[in-house]
Amino acid sequence: MKDQKGALPGRRVAFGTALVLASAALPEAAMAEEISGPAILLPKLSEFVPAAIAFVVIWVLLAKLAWPSVLKMMDARENKIKSDLDEAERQRKEATAAAAESKAKNPWDAQIFMDFVRNRAEVSPVPVCIHLDHCRTFEGCIRSVKLGATSVMIDASMCSFEENIALTKKVIEAVRGANVTVEAEIGHVDGHAGDTTGKLYTTVE
Repeated sequence: MKDQKGALPGRRVAFGTALVLASAALPEAAMAEEISGPAILLPKLSEFVPAAIAFVVIWVLLAKLAWPSVLKMMDARENKIKSDLDEAERQRKEATAAAAESKAKNPWDAQIFMDFVRNRAEVSPVPVCIHLDHCRTFEGCIRSVKLGATSVMIDASMCSFEENIALTKKVIEAVRGANVTVEAEIGHVDGHAGDTTGKLYTTVE
């Protein structure tokens, strides 16, 4: 009987401990049942508040420290691109001006070419004619004579008959005394060299 009385308080303590554990587990089970539905996607308030605070702190740090550096880097890149484009435009203008100046002084290196042709013709054992064929402008004929041509054709076949004669006479008068032959063009030749079929010359009305 003594043993039973001594064991009774121990049993009560064990039973009480089990009740406490069971009561502590019941809210957790109830919470698990409550968030097992769509609400599981929503953060717990105890988790949301620290996360929000951390986000605000990180955003402030980025705005104060990182963002100014990013803006500075973007401004530097923009200025570099603008500087490169300005330099490219400046070089293009210089190259265009240099090309125009070179062309004005010696267009297409025509003088060098004509000097070679004229010198070669002078030492040739056979007579050589340096001829400019089918030139459509008065200025082109005069320029070729100045460069050393000994014969020119003024091709005004696209003009009227009266304009053709007037332009041809103008070239003849300009090179008179320069020992230069002037050829005129009326109409056109139909076909190619060696092909004598068909009409050879247009009829001048």
